[in-house]
Amino acid sequence: MITGSTPSVSTSVPAVNSPSQTAPQIDFQNFLKLLTAQLRHQDPLSPTESTQFVTQLASFSTVEQLVNANAKLDGIDDKLSAPSISEFGHLIGKTAETHSPLYDPSVQIPFRLIHEPQAQTAELVMRDLHGVEVVRARVLNSDSIQLWPGLGGALALANGPYQISGEYFDNGQLIRVAPASTFSPIKEIRSVGGAVAVRLENGAEVALDDLIGLAE
Repeated sequence: MITGSTPSVSTSVPAVNSPSQTAPQIDFQNFLKLLTAQLRHQDPLSPTESTQFVTQLASFSTVEQLVNANAKLDGIDDKLSAPSISEFGHLIGKTAETHSPLYDPSVQIPFRLIHEPQAQTAELVMRDLHGVEVVRARVLNSDSIQLWPGLGGALALANGPYQISGEYFDNGQLIRVAPASTFSPIKEIRSVGGAVAVRLENGAEVALDDLIGLAE
């Protein structure tokens, strides 16, 4: 198999700041500076009445309170719109199909490959944390669920977790590599940074959106 690569060209475009990005933020300290400058440069023959300053200060205070109130309301809205983990409690105990790695390859674990019609044979390959190949086994070129037999404790777990993938061959030539999916019951539903995460019994943790499938 001959593979070719096309150089990627990266074109950077200078960012243009919008007016909302460059506009200064007016806070109480800036308001006092503006008020001081106004007093310093006012016409001494026609000074501004003190009631006008009081009115300006009251108006600014009202606007500042509204801005703070809107910020608090936005925070409340974000919390209310965030997904509640209680909505996903029914998933606990179900078996999830994910592309999560193996944390204990010594035990039997169901897995699934994609079916590659152009391949004559398929092999399941396991690599450690550094990408080093640990074990390779001939498997079915099928999208049916198969069983990883386990290594019976023969593999040291120092460099785990382990990623597994399928490699597909035609006349002995590698024609495709694709990740393999594994199956594990869901043990826990957690909220991580405002997102819902799923902890599996095999030790892996994945985002809810990364689930490929579910089974009872």
